[in-house]
Amino acid sequence: MNRIGEHDPHRRELLELARKGMQAVLERSAVDMEFRRELLADPRGALERHFGYNLPEGFNVAFVENLADATIVLPDMIGGRQSATPPGTAPAAGG
Repeated sequence: MNRIGEHDPHRRELLELARKGMQAVLERSAVDMEFRRELLADPRGALERHFGYNLPEGFNVAFVENLADATIVLPDMIGGRQSATPPGTAPAAGG
């Protein structure tokens, strides 16, 4: 178990659900363009409509397309969930 879910049983449960269910989501997104578009535009709604996942309020999820040779997600900031991306803007694409 990684440090994210170690001390919070609810979060640990969500992480386990995510690990178990994510493979089906990813497999479908590789062959179903409409589902893929839904994941990008409304991830919470798409997961609920197609898989019955009812994520709790405050639990954010995002999907991104791999538009570069590699897409790397930065880890959470230690000590907080701050973002370097200004509010109301999309993350910058690097080249």
